[in-house]
Amino acid sequence: MKLVRQAVLNVFGIFSLSFVAPVALSQEPQVGLEFKGFGLNVAQITITEFFGECPGEDIGEVKAHFISSVNPPSAGHRVVIRNVTEGMKSTPIPYTNREYDDGRRSQGITLIPGTEHKRRTFRFIPNKTNTFEFEILQDKQVINKGSFESVISTTNKKVERKMTWRSEEFCVDTDKTYMKDCKTPGIREKGSCPDSSTYKYRNIRHLESKKKANQDGNSKIPPRNIP
Repeated sequence: MKLVRQAVLNVFGIFSLSFVAPVALSQEPQVGLEFKGFGLNVAQITITEFFGECPGEDIGEVKAHFISSVNPPSAGHRVVIRNVTEGMKSTPIPYTNREYDDGRRSQGITLIPGTEHKRRTFRFIPNKTNTFEFEILQDKQVINKGSFESVISTTNKKVERKMTWRSEEFCVDTDKTYMKDCKTPGIREKGSCPDSSTYKYRNIRHLESKKKANQDGNSKIPPRNIP
């Protein structure tokens, strides 16, 4: 609501200001995905390229909630959202089915790039206007439906990633043998990447077996003559 001022010419020929009745300002209905840290229907993810000892790629994700100022959450409501953007696979088309029964927005949604439907994540095509269709359900009956558009852009960065090294004992005969049963023990440094995709070994050394060490140790001790 807003008070509107207007100029009025009085009987003495002088203009004066007066206030008229409040006027309601219309607002566009808000509907779509409210992205954490961004806003309504606009977001950005980071794609990280790793180089060095542990090369690879990490594709970011973004969190969102569905909102509708026309049909806010209510008891027994759910919302089904489908990504009908051209290029999406249709067997089935990517969708999410979320609770929409409390507060001002739906249950959380995790979005990642892709064109195929996957459980627990909702797919989108980055750097392109995505078209979504939604249905608000009450007891499995559609009470409202519509569509909206959203754009999720990407930013890229490069990061060097190195292995983490640690020392470990191992069995030279076979890694499947318990150390207590190993005939030829050894020690080595094992390097691993954070995503456990790559292993390397260095500084491999054989250790003298405990059994042989005991035998050699016993042979070096002359028998004692007990009088």
